[in-house]
Amino acid sequence: MVVGVKLELITSGYKPERVIARLYYYTLTNILLGKNAWDVYPFILLNLFLSMLAAIQAPVIMMSQNRQDTKDRLPGELDFEVNGRAESETESAGRENGRLRELAEGQEFSIAREKQYK
Repeated sequence: MVVGVKLELITSGYKPERVIARLYYYTLTNILLGKNAWDVYPFILLNLFLSMLAAIQAPVIMMSQNRQDTKDRLPGELDFEVNGRAESETESAGRENGRLRELAEGQEFSIAREKQYK
């Protein structure tokens, strides 16, 4: 229970709305302070923070995508196996249909021949 509460407290600060609001506040404060700002217009310090954040988040995002790719690949492989079995069953049904058609045509020919000689 305590671990869940601590985890919730840690992750609750990373909501996109809050991050966007803090970035807006940071840039607005530095613009309003003018020449007295700690990070003037090109916002080099802000750029550094965002670059470090991206460097920290990138490996986590890549690992998450790889994990999801592995999860998505399994149903695709299963579908491929099912499609292969369905294709072989369809081919065997087609062969059986052709064999039965040949038998039926042979019987029709023999019936017609018998009628012809009667």
